[in-house]
Amino acid sequence: MIPNAFDYQRASSLDEALGLVGTPGTKMIAGGMSLLPLMKLRLANPDKLVDIGRLKELKGVRRLPDGRLAIGALTTYSELLESPAREYGLIRDVLPGIGDVQVRNRGTVGGAIAHSDPASDLPAVLLALEAEIVARSKQGERTIPADGFFQGSFSTALADDEIVTEVRLMSPRDDAGSAFVSLSQKASGYSIVGIAAVIIKEGGSAITKAMVALTGVGEAPYRAKAVEAGLIGNEGTDEAIISAASHATDGISVNSDIHADREYRTAMAGVYTRRAISANDDRRRQRHDRQVRLERLTTDRLAAGGSTSGEDVPADLLGSVLARDLFVGGARWSKGRRLSAADLALFAASPPAGLDGVTVIVLEEGDLHEDEAAGRLARAVAGEGLGTRGPVQSRVDLVATHDGVVHVRIADLERLNRLDPLEVFTRLDGSIVAAGDLVASVKVAPHVVAASIVAAGARIARD
Repeated sequence: MIPNAFDYQRASSLDEALGLVGTPGTKMIAGGMSLLPLMKLRLANPDKLVDIGRLKELKGVRRLPDGRLAIGALTTYSELLESPAREYGLIRDVLPGIGDVQVRNRGTVGGAIAHSDPASDLPAVLLALEAEIVARSKQGERTIPADGFFQGSFSTALADDEIVTEVRLMSPRDDAGSAFVSLSQKASGYSIVGIAAVIIKEGGSAITKAMVALTGVGEAPYRAKAVEAGLIGNEGTDEAIISAASHATDGISVNSDIHADREYRTAMAGVYTRRAISANDDRRRQRHDRQVRLERLTTDRLAAGGSTSGEDVPADLLGSVLARDLFVGGARWSKGRRLSAADLALFAASPPAGLDGVTVIVLEEGDLHEDEAAGRLARAVAGEGLGTRGPVQSRVDLVATHDGVVHVRIADLERLNRLDPLEVFTRLDGSIVAAGDLVASVKVAPHVVAASIVAAGARIARD
């Protein structure tokens, strides 16, 4: 259908946009992925559209001094997936499945949360990450916690004269796991039930903090506080997770529609809550539970080969990996460096200052160095028309060998990214690239990883 007639104005600055927002009959438009379809159906009939889509000050992702990530409101889904935000497991889970190629390349973070569709995935992710939404008006700026921003179906805490300018996410944590899982309506991709979960185990095996958010279930995304309370203090056993997940819809008026009645949606909320909690706890265990062999790189240890002349070094230290940076002869040797016979001989003959405090990781049978692991995985992920570049800092890039369109097996990569400590970033399905453009990156987080994990990832990539 054709929308009703309307006036159009492109804002050249944020101040100009703030002077227009809140005017009766006026709507802000950025990507237009939600508003334009409503206008074509004449469910929305604004008198005037103010286009803020080209305001550069509202684009991009940056890291704040306290470690949090600040996401500009006009950052698109595809840009977000290519940013440092992919450090969060649930971000890697959710973004490839949002909408279609056009939506992911045009739709914006700020537009999605301001629209507040009750089945939208991103609001649940923001709730689980304890995000803050920054809103600005002519009167000034305020910060609104995500838990309190989404107030109902297509309803938020934004005042009529406010624009979302930024979203701030909690700092990534080594003791946290996160995941997003959903039961979606296949034609639209909207969640019938979607669950975002972040589980933190601080200083031990017991859960010290949990954030579990649901979308598609009630009239607005919400934190499942009863589920979170049921997880605190236990070690994430199957029994504890099942018990906690049974409270996923406590206090919620569950939706009923043509896609799922109330009883079915309630049952699936419990099932998928269990899956989300289990998935992110699996990620955390894979990252932290595996033990590696550590050795102190002392002068006595280097002399164990029978000589301190530099000719003989202990065989088991060949190929060991520096666990921290070290300055040798005025040059910086970065952590992750594999020590060659020449390196060890240099240490034995003329130990650098501070050598006795250096720890190395000794590779044992079944271990792979991060560079080798990333290379193996990259070769498995690479398809026709892709070449490799690297490794650099445990990352291998895949680059296009010719101009064309990238097609990504999204479901396979979602499975692959669940195998922490493996991380795979790709451009979104349908992206247009030129020869030499970055198409994908494969990274292994720790300096040493079990070969079995890389082999599992390679099988997923090839299937």
